Amino acid sequence: DELLFVRQYRYPYHEVCLELPAGKLEPGEDPFDAIKRELREETGCLGKDWVFCGNMYPSPGYTNEIIRLWICRVEKELGELDLDPDEAIEVEKIPVKKALEMVMNNEIPDGKTQILVLKAAVSNFVHQ
Repeated sequence: DELLFVRQYRYPYHEVCLELPAGKLEPGEDPFDAIKRELREETGCLGKDWVFCGNMYPSPGYTNEIIRLWICRVEKELGELDLDPDEAIEVEKIPVKKALEMVMNNEIPDGKTQILVLKAAVSNFVHQ
């Protein structure tokens, strides 16, 4: 019952943020292929048993950005990250219960991560 997080420096906030793996779509890339790629690049893991947890509109009055939320089980840990030259990431496993406490105590301010931690905590997926 653990979630796989990444710690990375976020320039706009001048701090290291704890987030679930995420990233941007490459031109013409399928969103599902993108999250599988991002998981592999940022954590060195392959996923299985993927479940779509919905879309999130982070700022509908300002942008048309859509964040697609997925959860999966780790199928295999490859061990090697495949980061962009400007990325510096640390991978961390956190129990779901602890991650939920961190969200509720505002130790994880990232919105997409908060939503997915809450969804993971109430779903049967992480308890199977």
